[in-house]
Parts: sequence; structure tokens; C-alpha cells
Amino acid sequence: MSTQDIPTADAGHAREEYRSLRRTIQSRGSLRIAIALATWTAWATLALWAWTSVAGPVAGLIPLLILVGGFELVLSLHTGVERIGRYVQLMFETGRPSPPAWEHVAVAMGPRWLSPGGLDPLFSLVFLFASWLNLVPSVLSGDVRTLVVIGVPHAAFIIRVIVSRQFIARQRAADLAALESVISSNSLVSKIQQ
Repeated sequence: MSTQDIPTADAGHAREEYRSLRRTIQSRGSLRIAIALATWTAWATLALWAWTSVAGPVAGLIPLLILVGGFELVLSLHTGVERIGRYVQLMFETGRPSPPAWEHVAVAMGPRWLSPGGLDPLFSLVFLFASWLNLVPSVLSGDVRTLVVIGVPHAAFIIRVIVSRQFIARQRAADLAALESVISSNSLVSKIQQ
């Protein structure tokens, strides 16, 4: 379906919805990067404090909380942007080269874009590296009890990042199939598309 297929009274609304969704994708994509940068800055500051304070290695849990919170924000923004993109793809794009067609092109080009080492929309490798750095003082302390207390939450976070990477590798196809199912079974949406 394209905005040209919509009766004139609804065409303005559909164009505004399309523009609004594209603006949302753009702003959330930019916000994702800003949140990642702010997270790493806050983490680095708190990690430096934890490493140099007399509070001991257990203080390393505070910077870990910053990493966890920042990663969850980045993940939720990325997931939401992808879902909005699949909606735009199904509701507004015909898949032909005529506009709008960005989401179809993005899906088709995904594996073809040249990038050094691949793109990582979650910045997961940086989060994993920061988590490992955060764990180093506990490992160096040599205290097994401290290592367990600090290691378990770090391991849980590392697993979360890895599972999230696997999730986003399947997200587009899964979300597209689910959205197609909902749209095809929803009589109101079917009427809007006709």
C-alpha cells in the first residue's frame, strides 16, 4: 500500500503518520547513540572511582548498574525502531523503487552493506569490554568470595548482552512475520489497507 492508494480524505493523515514515524525512527536512532556515549562516560567515571576508592571491589557493582541500565535503554530503543520500521514497511511501502521504499531497501541491503567487522546497533562489544574491565579489580583482588559476589552479576549481564545480540539477528524477520499476521487477521487494518 502506498499513500497514492488511499482516498484523498485519508491521504493527508497517512502522509502525516508516515512522516511522524520516520521522524521517530530518526530521533530514537540518534538518542540511542547519545545514551550509549553518556553511559560509557558515567561508567568510566564511576569505575575509576570504584577502582581507586577504599570501598573495595564490591563498589564495582555501581558502575555495572550504569552499564546494565545504559544497555537496556539502547536495546529498547533499537527494538522499538526496528518495530516501527517493519510497520512502515508493511503499511506504507509497496516495495517498488518508487517512494516510500526505505524500509524495503534497508532490509534488502542489510547483509550487503560494507562495514568493517559488521555493524553492531547495540554497541554490544563495547558493553562487553566495559563489563570485563569492570570485573578486573575483583579478579586482581584474589578474594574468591568477592569474585563470586561481583562475578555473578557481571556474568548475568554478559549473558544478557549475548542473548540480545542473538535476538536482534532474528528480530526483523520475526517482527515482520508477526506484524503481517496481525495485519492480515485484523479487519480494521484490512479496511484501512483497502
